[in-house]
Amino acid sequence: MTSWPASLPQTVLASATRTRQAGKIRSGMDTGAPKQRQRFTATVKNYDVEIIVTGAQLATFDTFYETTINNGTDSFTWTDPFTGASATLRFREEPSETVIKPDSTANNRLFKISLPLEELP
Repeated sequence: MTSWPASLPQTVLASATRTRQAGKIRSGMDTGAPKQRQRFTATVKNYDVEIIVTGAQLATFDTFYETTINNGTDSFTWTDPFTGASATLRFREEPSETVIKPDSTANNRLFKISLPLEELP
């Protein structure tokens, strides 16, 4: 399996948010408390991660995303931003890039990349 490129940040440098996929079913009753049960045992964890990269690193990310993992369709291994353990991830939506430090030279610019990821069970 493909790994996150070593030349890109290996830890989250801006922010990270984790949400869990709902893994239960809740049913309302005529009276009393609703019943709930586990829907399935393997749930997906969603991450909204932001990293800061240079212009050269942005080019590396573009190649990784567009070519190596086929525009985000393939999964890859990287470090879970919350636990630090190795995790199998894939993009659930398209990433977005923002210029946070403009410069006349592209390689001197800084970019924030927003990575909407999901950890596969």
